Amino acid sequence: SDKTFYIPYNVDFRGRFYPMSTVAHYYSADNFRALLKYARKIPLGESGLFWLKYHLVNQCGVLKDCNGIKRVEYANTIMNELIKVAQQPFIFTWWMKVESPWQVLAACIEIIRAIGSGSPQDYMCSFPVHQDGSCNGLQHYAAIGRSLSEST
Repeated sequence: SDKTFYIPYNVDFRGRFYPMSTVAHYYSADNFRALLKYARKIPLGESGLFWLKYHLVNQCGVLKDCNGIKRVEYANTIMNELIKVAQQPFIFTWWMKVESPWQVLAACIEIIRAIGSGSPQDYMCSFPVHQDGSCNGLQHYAAIGRSLSEST
């Protein structure tokens, strides 16, 4: 059933968040991260399906040097494979050989559910899409200076 739980975090003087749990947290292993969803669902909106596909390709570990549009185009070319994996993951097993297999499986299932809903933009989703924040110091400075062009 859908039960909500919370993961406590500590915040250091630089504003970095660290989970207090040693096992169950967002920085855990692939299999645990694949299970995490937000407690509240919201509609995917106009660009949500794009970001689900982008996330899927990122978790596959391919096309790392390509932009987001190329990654989503790749996801579109393998859509038949995504459907097969979502329906029969232990028969169609290519997902087991990617960089983050369990997160890829979860993304395949979520993408197919969104498309299968008939209206992906209205699909109620709680699936987290990862964004790289490892090199965003300049974005923080841009935000402080309220510079929209430099922060994106």
